[in-house]
Amino acid sequence: MNKDFEHIDSLIEEVKKDKAADGANSSILNRYPVRFVLFDNFADYKDFVSELIGLGVTKMQKIVDWMDKEHPDQILTHSCLANCIKQYIEDNSNSDCIIVPFSELARFYDNHTAKEFETLVSDIKGIQSATSGFNNRQRVYIPMIGQYGKMSKFFSDSQSVIWHLVGSKQENGYHLTLAQSTYQVAGLEREFTIVRSVTDWLKVWRDENAKQEIISTSKSIYALADNAQPDNALSYTTCSNAYEFLTKGLHLDFGEIKYQREDAGNWEKLAGEIEYKNFSFEKFFNKYFDIFDLADYTVFVKTWFENTEHFKRWLLATYYSKRFSNKGYICQLLRKCRLYNNQEFVSAAALSVFDMDNPEECLNERTEILNYAHKNKIRLTDDTNEKLCRKLENIALEDGSETAMRYITGLSDGEKELMIRWVANGRVPINKLAKLYPQLYNYMEKSCGTSDIHQKWVLDYMDAYKQAKLSNRYTDLISTSIDERNANSVTFNSWYNQFSTVRTLLNGRKDIEVFYWIDGLGIDWIPFIMQLVEQYKSEGIFLNEIMIARSLLPSKTENNKTDLLKLTNGELSKKGDLDGFAHKCTFYPQYIIEEIKIVESAVREIISEHAGKKIAIISDHGLSYLSQLRTGYNLGGIKSDHYGRCAIRKIVTNTQDDKYITLDDGQTICSLRHNSLAGKIPDGQGCHGGCTPEEVLVPIIILSSQRQPSEYSISLIDDAVNGNNPILIFRIKGVTNLEIPKLIYNNTGYNLNNQGNFRFESDRLELTQEVDEVEIRIGSYSQKFKIKINLGAEEEDLFGDL
Repeated sequence: MNKDFEHIDSLIEEVKKDKAADGANSSILNRYPVRFVLFDNFADYKDFVSELIGLGVTKMQKIVDWMDKEHPDQILTHSCLANCIKQYIEDNSNSDCIIVPFSELARFYDNHTAKEFETLVSDIKGIQSATSGFNNRQRVYIPMIGQYGKMSKFFSDSQSVIWHLVGSKQENGYHLTLAQSTYQVAGLEREFTIVRSVTDWLKVWRDENAKQEIISTSKSIYALADNAQPDNALSYTTCSNAYEFLTKGLHLDFGEIKYQREDAGNWEKLAGEIEYKNFSFEKFFNKYFDIFDLADYTVFVKTWFENTEHFKRWLLATYYSKRFSNKGYICQLLRKCRLYNNQEFVSAAALSVFDMDNPEECLNERTEILNYAHKNKIRLTDDTNEKLCRKLENIALEDGSETAMRYITGLSDGEKELMIRWVANGRVPINKLAKLYPQLYNYMEKSCGTSDIHQKWVLDYMDAYKQAKLSNRYTDLISTSIDERNANSVTFNSWYNQFSTVRTLLNGRKDIEVFYWIDGLGIDWIPFIMQLVEQYKSEGIFLNEIMIARSLLPSKTENNKTDLLKLTNGELSKKGDLDGFAHKCTFYPQYIIEEIKIVESAVREIISEHAGKKIAIISDHGLSYLSQLRTGYNLGGIKSDHYGRCAIRKIVTNTQDDKYITLDDGQTICSLRHNSLAGKIPDGQGCHGGCTPEEVLVPIIILSSQRQPSEYSISLIDDAVNGNNPILIFRIKGVTNLEIPKLIYNNTGYNLNNQGNFRFESDRLELTQEVDEVEIRIGSYSQKFKIKINLGAEEEDLFGDL
């Protein structure tokens, strides 16, 4: 039986009338004591309870008292609740009573498949009064809020007494946010009522200070939330993760950021960093990273590399993508990131530029990332390297190698191979490598190490050797020089004897504290090592001396190491093994790349171990990579050694041959030229044992914590330069063989070639009318000069005399 009421007064009158019922129908009313009272809001429900108390219904049973205190989040089953109510009615047959809060538990029973709600109501409505209860006209009031739809099935039931107060009061209503956690968002208690269990939930409705916004983290309520809907008194928001809790539950604004399942942990951590009240994503972000504003890509890149934690990078990427509407180069590469590590980010930066509509416009952003990648020694993966190199090769074919160079990252060996080939083929000038492959650029710098007039020719030779090695080609310049200098044993000895051995030059040097031996280090590496040591000036490491010495013949480790040990009293620490690497077959140009790594690693290790001491870096012999380019002599009657760079004659004779030099024992012979005495040396293999300058000559490099004082005098001989002959000439005094003057023009470095008598001539400059200043650098010293540029031909003024 169902009855609607417009006003609570009418409902209370019905309560009184029902209690005093008499007549034929009273028997049924007294037999079934339960009265379901339906409300559309909690305000009417509270008023009704107050009215009942005023009528003398003072006995109130709280369902929360029936809960398991040891398991506060374990919901009572519908059958258990029905039994509790039945037992309570029997135990209190002499009293009217109120059972609260019934609907706040009953609404979560399954009424979709198991019909638990309907079963519960059926069980309760059928409870009969005990004899005393019947005689006392016992009434049990069960208020229910928002359950009108579910109770409608029982409206015509003769056993049921259902009263419905149509919402007489207007209230905003209660809202329940169901979540698995509050994710440690700060400040929620000031704005929300937090319930953490079913027990807490049942207590809310007697709390006068309960807020209309309620957050439940009860696992039971969360699991049963679907059973509670629809509900005309309580609205629900179910949040399945931290993102939904922040956005749907707390209504915080994160813009158009889309949720990704793999970011769940990051959203949870972000929630734990948030203060709810007056939250602004922009203000939070700037404060979190201690920046004024994420204005552009430079701030983004700097912040990325300064913050290595996965969450911080995710937050940075997420905010940046929102800030710039997920558009542009940075946003493009961030879409490819999931791990947020440097490897992934830099690999994306390397390749994403080719997906842009205007890749040239993205190069500044890409370069900013790559600069940080170089500082952090990040390498591209093999897969990224392969893809990048294919794209670079295609650009080189379509638009030229110099255009392709703009897209070089310098972070992979594949790119280094491309740059070596392009420079070797003359498609890219060597000075373009200064930033992209500075190690190779430094290796190819002009040779130095001696100012002796009788030795200086070897510097030009080593420049030619390095160029031939780089191009993997036996050049006419090398061929002519070897034919002249090593024409026979006499010409060879004439220059060989101009140099002293390492032991002779360093014998008696008491100032040197530690000797280091790099096996196979030739004088071609002097400029490279000089530039490497330059990087340690701020740490108090300085280059003091460079000398060029000769190794003993044959130029092998065996006899030269013995000589070095005599110098060092048997104490000689080996760092780096160019020799061992050279005897492996590593194909061009990879062996150039690997040699650079070996020497750089060896020198850095030497400096790190003995900073502050005076150090001498010495070597037993050099190496040549040109013999692999020549055929072998295939001489008979010899026992080949070191792939035919030297050999032992099986029969001692007085026969002389200009192909080799015979040593004092009369048996050992060493090749004067790059041709092997035996068969051809395998491709990709370096060698030693012969008499070429690169095999025989070795450097002595002395480092210490003491700076060598230098005073320079630099003057520009003629400040006018034109496009037909773009060369500048300087007079420079005070330069030692430790120093290589460089000219910088328009951010590009050029060689200054020593012409003798303090005169230095620049390489040809790539002039532009807009840049009229050059800079001379000698180590850390620099001096600038203004120049006058004329790029056009002067025309005769035909009307000058008119």
